[in-house]
Order: sequence, then structure tokens, then C-alpha cells
Amino acid sequence: MCEKNMIEIRDLTEKNVDDIATFCSLGEVKNDFYLQGEKRKKKFLLEKLKKGGRAKIAYKENESVVFIEYYLIEDAPMNITGKDIMIIPCMNVKVTERKKRIGEKLLRASIEATKKMGKKAITVIATEWEDFMPKAFFEKNGFENVTNRSPINIFMKKLDEVENPQWLKLLYKQKPVKGKLVIDIFHTDQCPFDWQNTQRVKKVAREFGDSVVVTDFDTNKRENILKYGTQGAIIVNKEYLGTGPPLSEEEIRKVFKERLKATK
Repeated sequence: MCEKNMIEIRDLTEKNVDDIATFCSLGEVKNDFYLQGEKRKKKFLLEKLKKGGRAKIAYKENESVVFIEYYLIEDAPMNITGKDIMIIPCMNVKVTERKKRIGEKLLRASIEATKKMGKKAITVIATEWEDFMPKAFFEKNGFENVTNRSPINIFMKKLDEVENPQWLKLLYKQKPVKGKLVIDIFHTDQCPFDWQNTQRVKKVAREFGDSVVVTDFDTNKRENILKYGTQGAIIVNKEYLGTGPPLSEEEIRKVFKERLKATK
């Protein structure tokens, strides 16, 4: 789909997977951990395409400026459940191209593709943060909040009558170890920044030697998301380790010291 303003929308394929871009870094430099995550993300995307997943890239003068991915909710890398619905876990718009309606073009194309697939709704997990999946953008395009909690909610655009999707409940119960920092990491390869967070956590954890117990849980498979009730979380002594923007090593180290101290 090509237009006079040189915007072209292409479906993601193996041929253009290297064109995917992440514009939600909030100015953070792409380090080795992020680059590892990006490589894993590309492999993840290609696997999801084989199972009914979809992704699109908007190009401006042959440069990728907007990216969107959406999946069958039954195979979504997200902690929600539903039926006959597609879900958007991520949409990125290059900062210099925001408020130019390019994102709207890509979103509309995804909605039309969802209709052609015979699905009854398309949903998104939107936030109150302006720099990542802002709810105002999706509300403007006809999505309605169906969970009403802060600061993250499920928003849905109905195409036919369908039941609202629901959050999964966390089913995993962490087992404390006296005098230890117990760190449980649940991770999919859907987001490069999640991989970056997990690797930073492991790096800092090594500084604490035998005082730390780290366990990895692979949630790339939907069955494991349903088993644990989450697709991405870092739980440290029964509490989550932050949500939102990427964590710095300093922030992680501070939390570890505070929670380890509380065990003594």
C-alpha cells in the first residue's frame, strides 16, 4: 500500500525481519544485552508468523518508522485470555514521526487484516505512559478500556459480539529461603528490553554470591504462560521488581540490598 507522501505498509516476512525497530528506548543506548534480545526477538517473530501471528512495518522513503505485531490471543505472548480475538503486544512509532498519523494508518491496516481473518475483536495492553503504548492513542482509534485498573489496562475494539478478554491470575507461588535473595525470572523473547532486564538482573545477582538463588522460567510457550499465570515478571522475595521503563543496574542493586537486608 503506497501513498503520495511516500508511506508504504508491508507485511513482516523473513525477507524484511531485519527492518523491525524499537523506538521505546527512552533515549537509552542499545547495549549488548539489548542487541542479544533483538536477535532473539527476530527469531521469535518468525516462529509466531508460522502460527497465525502477524506484523507490519510502515516505511517512509524506504526507512522503517512504525512497527506493529499482533497475535491470536490463544497463542499470545501475554498474560491474558480470551477467544476469537487478536492482540497487539507492541506498537512502536519513531519519535520524529509521531502525531503524523502514520501510526494510525498502520493500526487501521491491522484492524482490516483482523476483520479478513474473521476475528471478532482486536485488543491491546495500553498504558498511562506517553512514551509506550499510550492509551490516548488507542482510545482515539475506537478502543475501549475493558479492565479499568491502573496504570496498565486491556483495551478492545469490537468488530462483532465477543466476550471481553481477561487478565490471567498469577498462579506461581515463590518459595522463600531464609537469609537468601530468591529471584524468579519469567521471560519471553517478545521484547528485547525484557531480555535486557533479565540479563542485568543476573549480572547484578552475581555480585551477591551465595546470598542469591536465581531461577529462570521460559514462557515462550503459551502453555507455560497459562501454567504460571504470567509471561514476563521478575519476582524478588515475593515482590515484583518494577514495571515500565528498563531498569538500570543501580536500581536493581539498590532493591537487592534492601530486600536482602530485610531477610536478616
